[in-house]
Amino acid sequence: MNEKEKFGLVFEQYYEELFRYAVYLTKNREQADDLVGNAVYKFLLNIEKISEEQQKFWLLRVIRNDFIDSERKRKRWKTDVFHRIKETLWNQEDTEQELINQESKERLASLIAALASPYKEVIFHYYYSEMSVKEIAHYFGMNNNQVKTILYRGRKKLKEVLLNEGFRRL
Repeated sequence: MNEKEKFGLVFEQYYEELFRYAVYLTKNREQADDLVGNAVYKFLLNIEKISEEQQKFWLLRVIRNDFIDSERKRKRWKTDVFHRIKETLWNQEDTEQELINQESKERLASLIAALASPYKEVIFHYYYSEMSVKEIAHYFGMNNNQVKTILYRGRKKLKEVLLNEGFRRL
């Protein structure tokens, strides 16, 4: 019996069982058909090395191993895609949030600049120059309570302007 006839007999004898096993593993007829086809192809390549007693189990093992390999690849791909999508979304959210924050900061700076003279200087030095109340008082020749009062009134004026413009989160 030549290899072609041997292959034909093995294929006829085991095909249904191989296909059922592949469907059991994959829960998908197309994937099962691919697994069986791949196993048969590998069997053809190794037909002279496989004894008659080992043929069925060799084919079943090839199907199982190919299924496990495909599942690993699929899971790895899903994980990689998930992480890439997650990074992209987080980067977009971060970028959008940074733009929103930058616009808010610029808008707030322009509102501070529009305040009357003592308020804008005290608020600017307190928040942007990070000077303490004591340092601001010394710089402008005031006492601490005057600086605190100016900060309080300046913040109150900013809050009124922001609420009138519809800002809620600054």
